[in-house]
Amino acid sequence: MEERGDDMEEQAKSSKSGRARKIVVRVLIALVALVVLAVAGIAFMFRNEIATVASIKKVNDYPFYTMTYEGDYGIDEFIAQGGASSDAELIGFVVQHLMKGLPITIELPDLACSTFNATTSEGDAIFGRNFDLSYSRSMLVRTDSADGYASISMVNLGFLGYGEDKLPDSPTSSITALAAPYAPLDGVNEAGLAVGCCSSTPIPPISRPTGWTSQLRRPSALCSISARR
Repeated sequence: MEERGDDMEEQAKSSKSGRARKIVVRVLIALVALVVLAVAGIAFMFRNEIATVASIKKVNDYPFYTMTYEGDYGIDEFIAQGGASSDAELIGFVVQHLMKGLPITIELPDLACSTFNATTSEGDAIFGRNFDLSYSRSMLVRTDSADGYASISMVNLGFLGYGEDKLPDSPTSSITALAAPYAPLDGVNEAGLAVGCCSSTPIPPISRPTGWTSQLRRPSALCSISARR
């Protein structure tokens, strides 16, 4: 009888231990499921931003980069609110709408550049610019908003706070590049409209007999240019 009682006690302990293990396993499965769902939700929320950052390509070691912006970058909302009257307002919009609240730091460099346009003997239009700097990292940005024209634009990465000690070469350092559609210096859309962002001093444009004109440029506020269908 005593041995039988001991066996029953052992069975009871084993049963309790088994139930406890099942509870622990279920809790762990639930926690793993919650983590997976959270990661999946974050990945879905930032899917366009993740794809955009993944599209960044380093073309050469100067360095020069290219990036294709995936999805909507909020230009309609930006226009609807009346644009921005200062760098701070623009940065605030970018942080809230493109960065989902993630803070970024943008410092404007001291720039001085030139633009020109000309017509070739075949009647084609040529538009260009330079960055009058000894070191000017840049990025060619492709965008294609749902309600606008696809475009390509040139962005001086110095406008986004990049420098020799910080370049978009890693997933974390590339996050700031998401603001690139709002920092173009010039670009052209699929309809053939070319625009350059310039802020000139009282110095008049320089005219040449060959038919091209140029305009000296001084630093200006960040700008965003949009052409709708």
